[in-house]
Amino acid sequence: MSRISILVVVVLLLLVGCKRTTTFSSKRNLIVDEFGFDYMTARARISFDDGKKDISGIANIRMAHDSIIWISLTPGLGLEVARVLIATDSVFFMDRINRNYLKLSYTDISNTYGFDISFSLIQSVVLGNLTYPYARQPLTKGENSLEYQHRQDDIVITNQIELPTRKLQSFEARDIKSNNSISVTYSDFKPVFEELLPFDVKAVLDYQANTISKTTIEIGYNKANIEDKPLRFPFTIPSKYSSL
Repeated sequence: MSRISILVVVVLLLLVGCKRTTTFSSKRNLIVDEFGFDYMTARARISFDDGKKDISGIANIRMAHDSIIWISLTPGLGLEVARVLIATDSVFFMDRINRNYLKLSYTDISNTYGFDISFSLIQSVVLGNLTYPYARQPLTKGENSLEYQHRQDDIVITNQIELPTRKLQSFEARDIKSNNSISVTYSDFKPVFEELLPFDVKAVLDYQANTISKTTIEIGYNKANIEDKPLRFPFTIPSKYSSL
């Protein structure tokens, strides 16, 4: 797997027709139902397609809210081929097959893609939560949804909220300088205790640079649980592994 392919996988493990719409200004705060937890475990099937490689496998996921995302990848035979640790300051990738590893800062990743990547963005994409809270922006009302835009520096984010569930149905983040974008859609919402989690997540990364192809990543959760006790996040790089 190339360094670029690894970066794309890490970042994302690390996100009805045309309707007539009208625009109006909100006079009160929009309440969006977000997935809340302290600790979470999940099992999901992940597929990755960048036009050159088509990879799929099973991921065992552990999360500590606003802190750590831990992922173990198995292609189907029960043998772990890779392990990922997404922390608030760095991302680590360990290739079990080729016995090497990669450590990246979010600055490294952001510079590679010309797009501001952070832990909070990755966590939000995986869970279907807002990347930035609603701040009384003008709302566009559709038949079954509300839509609004938020600008953060050079990034314009478009959020579509499904009614009546008040869950994030889709979002797009576009860099106005590079025109690179990430678009994510969420569907098949199911209850996990008292929370609703999108069991189907599809993310598309569209790059304008010729060095990176358009990439699609799909996450299909098989099960998910909110845990009431702290989890372990084992990640020790053997001394014989080489750095990429």
